[in-house]
Amino acid sequence: MSVNKRKRINLSVSQSLYSDIESIRKRYRFSTGCAMCVTLLRLFVAQVHKAEAEPHRDYESDERFVEEVFDELSHWEPTPTPESVPKRHPRRQVE
Repeated sequence: MSVNKRKRINLSVSQSLYSDIESIRKRYRFSTGCAMCVTLLRLFVAQVHKAEAEPHRDYESDERFVEEVFDELSHWEPTPTPESVPKRHPRRQVE
């Protein structure tokens, strides 16, 4: 019998935030809102570890740190050019 070492986090969010999360989840094809939030938390934790390993970086506030993290993450995917149009795959149709 294996012991589950995973921990749970229970979040309560407003209806408008939940609607936004669901909209983003569908647009970027995450299986669930929870899967998307776990991905974001993993990215955030990785960025915190990276920032803590660089002591010369000093942030005025937590808000500034979060802004810089998202700015860095916003450039991870190459911007399409007319010469390199991304290939789209049609969604499967369930009949």
